[in-house]
Amino acid sequence: MFASAQVLSAQTVPDMHQSRLFAPPGRPRPLARRLAIHNRVVRRVRSNLEAAGFQEIPASGPEPLSVLDAMIERGFPALWCEHQVQGPPDATGQRQLPVYRVITARSTAHGLNELADLMENLLKDVTGALGAELLGGMQVTRLDRSLHSPHLRLRHSEAVAVAHGRGWEVGPGDDLPPDVEAALVRHGGNLPLLVTHWPTALKAGLVTCEPGVSARIKYLAPYAGEIMDGGIEDGAMPRAGFSLGIGRLLQYLMGLGSIADTEILPRMAKPSAQARA
Repeated sequence: MFASAQVLSAQTVPDMHQSRLFAPPGRPRPLARRLAIHNRVVRRVRSNLEAAGFQEIPASGPEPLSVLDAMIERGFPALWCEHQVQGPPDATGQRQLPVYRVITARSTAHGLNELADLMENLLKDVTGALGAELLGGMQVTRLDRSLHSPHLRLRHSEAVAVAHGRGWEVGPGDDLPPDVEAALVRHGGNLPLLVTHWPTALKAGLVTCEPGVSARIKYLAPYAGEIMDGGIEDGAMPRAGFSLGIGRLLQYLMGLGSIADTEILPRMAKPSAQARA
């Protein structure tokens, strides 16, 4: 069981109108700057996973995660791959991005505590690789707090209690809507935090660590919300793992209000009827 880390009190958290740490989301970077940030982040994720003993496999075929799991079953202890998933529609029915690039890792050597440590170390390692020449001084100052502070870990039941204290109606078996995720981030001093030990009914196929509670972790961050989703999958060979959304990670690092502002590929116009003829 995780012990809840100490959080900043209301007296020590500066008012959002008095501190640049709580400034509104930044403006989108020029395309060349976004590309440079993207490339450095992806390289750092790769090097971090390699240093942790993970091997990369090519994400070929329509179901790359099935290949990843099959290789784990063949005896590989720690693997990862980069793949794409279709972007979900927002409240208006539009997709912020046509596809999302995701990095998924699997390991047979990590328990839930070790998995949480791995996820936090990965985020901090990537954060530390970005300087003012790419992000600008204000964003680096904001991220410096994240880099040198412990990230709060809350059980889902504790997160629900925090939400209730802030006026949100969330049941003990409910998922956490984006507004509640944002409230939890503010509760943690506007730093990333991990929510662990989720109700089993919210996601099938995970190890049950307590009655009605599964071994699951969600990593929440300012601006971006959920940037990683992990846990320990049940089966003949239980495996720990997580999926990291590259776009959401970039949104958090650059301090942007929309994931669409992290896009680095031009959106191609649909061909006209005459061009298709």
